[in-house]
Amino acid sequence: MKKVLILGGYGNFGKLIACRLVSLNINIIIAGRNENKAKKLANELNAESAVIDINKDLQDQLNILKPFIVINTCGPFQNSNYFVGEMCIKNKTHYIDLADGRDFVCGIYKLDELSKKYKVLCVSGASFSLFIVCCN
Repeated sequence: MKKVLILGGYGNFGKLIACRLVSLNINIIIAGRNENKAKKLANELNAESAVIDINKDLQDQLNILKPFIVINTCGPFQNSNYFVGEMCIKNKTHYIDLADGRDFVCGIYKLDELSKKYKVLCVSGASFSLFIVCCN
């Protein structure tokens, strides 16, 4: 069964996305550093939850959970690197983030060759698009 892993899934944007995907009967995993917040929302939505600190155990969790797509809502992205996207790609997992910082979004091309090699989608800057989908 294909699942969508939402990093930061109980935050403002993560929760909007989670609610919308569940309304479309898409299986989701709500993830973040706070186990209580992740479980609370997951229980409300009849979804799975996971505790993930993207700076510590992302690789292990991707191996365990095996999501089809990761939606990364763990901003702000302005001072971030592309580690999360790279880990997803290397796990043959599609990657979408909500970045809106111009430099970060424009720099995602650095993962283009890798995403082609592993034949997965890598999208940065989907903030506005996903917000519109979730609010309709």
